[in-house]
Amino acid sequence: MLYSQQDIQNARNQLLRRIGLMAALAILPNVAGIVVMYTIRIEWLSVLLGCLGGAMAIFTWGLFCYPVYAYLRYAREVVTGRSHEFRGTLTTIAEDSVREGVPCKTLYFRDEAADDEKLCYFDLSKYPREGFPTGQRFVVSVHGQSIVSMQSE
Repeated sequence: MLYSQQDIQNARNQLLRRIGLMAALAILPNVAGIVVMYTIRIEWLSVLLGCLGGAMAIFTWGLFCYPVYAYLRYAREVVTGRSHEFRGTLTTIAEDSVREGVPCKTLYFRDEAADDEKLCYFDLSKYPREGFPTGQRFVVSVHGQSIVSMQSE
């Protein structure tokens, strides 16, 4: 198995740390601005702080938090979802792609039992450095098109 409950827990912890950091970075400048705004009573400062805080929250969520959230959602779905197995020969290793917000390696298998070619995605963070040899037979467990486990036959 490529994924376990530990992967889900690690992703959840990392997401909570990043959200906490994002909140701390957004709150500190706004607290200082609110103190200045209440003492001097500058209306445009409150509008500016609101716009900057919103823009910063959107920027940091999209750049720092969403990739971890997408991976958490992906790992949770792969671990808890239904999967099925097939035996096939690895024919092609294609370019990297993004599936459900997670960077993946695209693999094509020739399934002799179904007499067709299957497209599968292997998570790049779990992909071995040496890769896989084409032409070799594998027993592949997939959830949708995402590879859950893969062993050579």
